[in-house]
Amino acid sequence: MNNNSKNLQEGIQFKKLDLHVHTYKSYNDFERDGVSDNDLQQLADKICQTAKDKGLSGIAITDHNTGEAVDEIKTANEKLKTGLTIIPGTEVDVFEGFHVICLFPNKTTSAQIRDWLIGLGMDASNIGKTDFAPSKNTTLQAVRESVDKLNGLMVAAHADSSNQSLFSAKKSSGSKFVEGKMDVAKFDAIETKNIQRLKSNYSQFIEGYAIYQASDNHRQNQDGTQGKHCYSTIGEPYTWFKLDEISVDGLRQCFIDPEVRIKQIDEWKPEMLDGVPRILSLEIKTKNGFFADGEKFIFNTDINSFLGGKGAGKSLVLEYLRFVLNDIANDDYIKQDSVYKLIATLGCGGKVIIQVQTEHGDIYVFAREFDPKKISEPVITRGQKLTPELCERIFASSQTSVASKDGVLKPNLDARQLFPIVAYSQTEIFTLARDKQSQLKSIKPSF
Repeated sequence: MNNNSKNLQEGIQFKKLDLHVHTYKSYNDFERDGVSDNDLQQLADKICQTAKDKGLSGIAITDHNTGEAVDEIKTANEKLKTGLTIIPGTEVDVFEGFHVICLFPNKTTSAQIRDWLIGLGMDASNIGKTDFAPSKNTTLQAVRESVDKLNGLMVAAHADSSNQSLFSAKKSSGSKFVEGKMDVAKFDAIETKNIQRLKSNYSQFIEGYAIYQASDNHRQNQDGTQGKHCYSTIGEPYTWFKLDEISVDGLRQCFIDPEVRIKQIDEWKPEMLDGVPRILSLEIKTKNGFFADGEKFIFNTDINSFLGGKGAGKSLVLEYLRFVLNDIANDDYIKQDSVYKLIATLGCGGKVIIQVQTEHGDIYVFAREFDPKKISEPVITRGQKLTPELCERIFASSQTSVASKDGVLKPNLDARQLFPIVAYSQTEIFTLARDKQSQLKSIKPSF
């Protein structure tokens, strides 16, 4: 930590992604809405803006046999400041007669994808096209091996489709063809637009695979048939991925642990967290130049861990939380230790501010200033004797203020009642393990 105020990484969160998006570089298979070749930047802007407007955190650019739009979409995204993550990729026609999605590290450029495709044996004249017979060199296994060299991912594209998908090949080649290709290729995941249809028709093939939904952003014709790709259907459907960084490495973790890290549209919503009591953030303002001054910790919705060597300040986070929530320890030694730590690190006039969410979904801001000068005794330093009674007086010398999210004070609300916690430091756990009376005191408030 340093003295510059900053937000730490939020850690693993569910992110809304569409990992199969086509652009105007899919040439004759993209609806341009009258936009000419000279104004393609308009379409790049619309692709990024549409993704943002639909609440997506990231999209994968997967044009047919090309990555030409990747750089242009990245440029448009940076210009519009959408906050989206753009994952470079392409949808490849393999020799066996179906499509696979290939995803690459975020820094991969259009030129690198072009070189990669030509390295597979694709003729330069076929870049971006679909109306050609794939080279005998562009086999599924060759694509797999080549993707691995770029630390990429290979996914079976639109697997529920009756056209140009791995499973549609079963109709002409039989089940052994599909089973053989899945054994050789070792797909990282299976993509579908309709997960129920996929499970109903191909359940014997998909067991053990990570499955996700993506849009393939086709327009639906009035007669119900599938039209050209277009920007308006981006994100229809999408999938929730639980990851820290939106990248192929983050997605790889999701594909390894899909039960926990991948949720379909109807399986997870952000509103599910509304009724979960949790600490949202912790902010520290010291008066003695302590190294945590000005830091703001943003807490994850799941488990939060503080890592560091002895004396790095890990246990102080717990002390600050207990202080602002008026949670004083039962053990006399722990009380003394807590006061010493607050004096040494916060200092007189130091403040702890936290934001919490209650079980009812309400958000409050709790703030408490440490000011032992309000009692008659002089300021205590480590090494001086602290009685349990004095510790309690010091804790009682200031109160926690409660405010709504927008800063309106709520003087009639009590922080401890609004957000009760059960907290134990490492030292406290050791003490409890040795003292049965302390164990009873700690258990009693829970009943």
